[in-house]
Amino acid sequence: MGQYKDLVEKQKLVLEAEKWAKKVKYILGDNNGFVIAFNDGSKKITMPNGRTHTTEAELTIEDCIIRIKEEKADANRFRR
Repeated sequence: MGQYKDLVEKQKLVLEAEKWAKKVKYILGDNNGFVIAFNDGSKKITMPNGRTHTTEAELTIEDCIIRIKEEKADANRFRR
């Protein structure tokens, strides 16, 4: 069973990264509509007339895993 430990840890990171990628990073609104940006770089743009446009993700899952590790390292640094 120990031979699968690394694969299980890798899959946990991938699942965590997929969940993190779809979390809202920021919401920006003005007279031209509003933009919801997600952690993976994708955006949902809503126009005043109600039409929406969604952009593609800019980060891969590997990039998301790196960003999560960086955020955790930063959080741990400030807790000391």
